[in-house]
Amino acid sequence: MALALLVPTAARAADETASEEADAGAAQVDRCTPPEGLSPDLTDAYDSACAFFGAVADRDLAAVLPHLRAPFYFEGTQVNATDDIVLRWKQLLADRGGGPSTFYGLEVLSYDEMVKKHGKPPAKLQSVPLRGAVIAVANFDGRAEVAALKREGGRWAVFAFHD
Repeated sequence: MALALLVPTAARAADETASEEADAGAAQVDRCTPPEGLSPDLTDAYDSACAFFGAVADRDLAAVLPHLRAPFYFEGTQVNATDDIVLRWKQLLADRGGGPSTFYGLEVLSYDEMVKKHGKPPAKLQSVPLRGAVIAVANFDGRAEVAALKREGGRWAVFAFHD
């Protein structure tokens, strides 16, 4: 008799978990919906940045790597070798702690819009070639994390990261 009571309870728990996962997926879609009025080019950059930051939030190195290009700038320091970029990202994601971060949303700006809204980049980022880039500012657990993207072929690739 106890087994008969456990099966429906386990099924309900599985249904509740599936429902929570669906709700989380819906939040992912809402969080990654570009704002109205964004130009088509910035919409493409927004989609790329959202996919990148979603992978960062999940601490998923395999999902982060396809979004990157070399040379890559970590906090203003240029890294050229692909193996070194992978190692730095592996460490960066490991240093983020336990489970996934909460990724609340994203703002994407052209470099000129970013300067107008937030001022010039800090001195430690002066060596990063940001002119002509798209700047993506993500909200992680109430903290800003910034990625710079440039068009590479038919895609937007992340070439700099600052947290």
